[in-house]
Amino acid sequence: MSDASSPFVFEHVHIQARDAAASAQWFADMLGAEIIHGPVRAEARVGGLRIFIEQAGDGLSPEPAHPHGGLDHIALRVTDLDAVVAGLKAKGCVFTMDVTSPRPGLKISFLTGPDGMSIELLERAPGT
Repeated sequence: MSDASSPFVFEHVHIQARDAAASAQWFADMLGAEIIHGPVRAEARVGGLRIFIEQAGDGLSPEPAHPHGGLDHIALRVTDLDAVVAGLKAKGCVFTMDVTSPRPGLKISFLTGPDGMSIELLERAPGT
């Protein structure tokens, strides 16, 4: 859903990773992302979302305890959440929340991505 009156359009998420190439490969292997390797960073494109993945130095902090300030998670919408979750589990993805329905017309699940990144998968019923 977009707001035609807003001059803003979502462009990308930029993350730092302990191993940028491995993180980009995770997005390709697990989520089917297209990977574009550049001279400075990798870019994973999945579902219209651009994820810039920059190599971090050895000083990258561990993920903070939840809740925390800053980016909490990214979310990707799917059409058959149960099937997608089953497929990702078969590939070895670790889930922090199995499929649940917090309200009518919405099903969600959370998995752990590279460097402990939290990724939400969601399915919305038409019109919600």
